[in-house]
Amino acid sequence: MLLIILIISIIHFTLINPMEKMLTQLLVKTYPRPIDTCINQMSFKCLGMPSGHVETSVIFALLLVVFYNISPILAVIFIVLVGSQRILSKAHTINQVMVGMLLGFIYSILYAILNNPIYILLVCLSIGFVLILFITSIVEGKIYASVPSWVDPQLYYIITKKRTSFPLIIKMLSVCTPLIKQDLASFISWNQLEKKLDNIIDKIDVKKIDCIIGIKSGGAILSNYLSKKLNIPCYYVRVSSKCQHYKVQNTFVDLYKRVYGIKLHQFSVCEPIEADITGKNVLLIDEQIATGTTVQTVVDYLNSKAVSSTIIATLCDWRVIKNNIHAITPDDTGEKYNAYAWGFDN
Repeated sequence: MLLIILIISIIHFTLINPMEKMLTQLLVKTYPRPIDTCINQMSFKCLGMPSGHVETSVIFALLLVVFYNISPILAVIFIVLVGSQRILSKAHTINQVMVGMLLGFIYSILYAILNNPIYILLVCLSIGFVLILFITSIVEGKIYASVPSWVDPQLYYIITKKRTSFPLIIKMLSVCTPLIKQDLASFISWNQLEKKLDNIIDKIDVKKIDCIIGIKSGGAILSNYLSKKLNIPCYYVRVSSKCQHYKVQNTFVDLYKRVYGIKLHQFSVCEPIEADITGKNVLLIDEQIATGTTVQTVVDYLNSKAVSSTIIATLCDWRVIKNNIHAITPDDTGEKYNAYAWGFDN
C-alpha cells in the first residue's frame, strides 16, 4: 500500500495539481505566485492556485494516517511545516496554500473510502484524464470564439482548418505540454493578442514603416491587426519545406519538435509577395520564433527583393541561441503560448 500512496502522491503533484492550476486560470482568473517575476504573467510556472506541494503533502500524510496508523499530530505538523515553507518562501499565497489543503483533504477522504489500492490508483488516473479532457474542451471552446473584424476574410480558411484538423489526442497532448515546458501559457485570447500587439507598436517607430509582412499562418493573422491599427498595407508570405497546399501539423513528433524548438525541415518561400516592395521599410511579424529558420528564410527573401530595411517582431522568442536575428517582443517576460486564439497549431 505504501507504494500506491507514493504513486498517488506523484500523480497528484505532476499531473492532477497542474491541471487544477490550468483549470483555475481558464475558468476563474490567473492567480500568480507572489514573486516579482510572475507579475502579469500567464505562463504555467507562475500559476499558484492551488499549491501542489501542500495538496500532495496532505494526501500523503493523511493516507499514512488511514492505512498505517501514523500519529495524526505528526501528520498535521508535517502539513503545517510544508504550508508554512511555501508561504515564507513566497512560492504561494495563504489562499493558495489553504485551497491546496482543502483539495488534499477531499482527495484523501475519497481514497480512504475506496480502501483498495487498485481502485484508488484507477480513480486517481481517471481524475487526471477527466481534467485533461475537460481543459481540452474549454480551450477548444475559447478557440471557437468569434473572429474579430480586423482579421482578413481571406485567412478564414486557415483558421477553419486549424480549428477542425487536429485529432482529439493531439489536442490533449498539447494541453499537457506546459507540464514539461513550464514557460508556456495555456492559451492566449484575441483580446490578449491585441494588447501584446499594442505593446509591440509602442516599441517601434511607425513613421519608418512602409508595409507589414506577415508570415503565414499566425504572423499573417497578426499583421492584419497591425495593418488596421497603423493604416499601413500588409502582405503575406508562406514558407514551407514542401511548397504544397496548407497542411496542419498533426503528428506527435511535429508537436514535440515545435515545443522544443527543433528544426523540422529546410524551408523555402512557397507563396511569394506579388506587390513591389523594392526600397520599402518592412515590419516582419510572426507569432513565434522557435529556431529562427523560418524568419531567416523570409529575411533572405526580402533582401532578394531589395527592401530598404527589415524590422522583426514576434509575440514570443523561443530561441536559446539568438544568432544574428534581433526580434522585438511585447515585453520582457519571455512568455510563450501553447494555444492561440485561432487554434492549437500556430
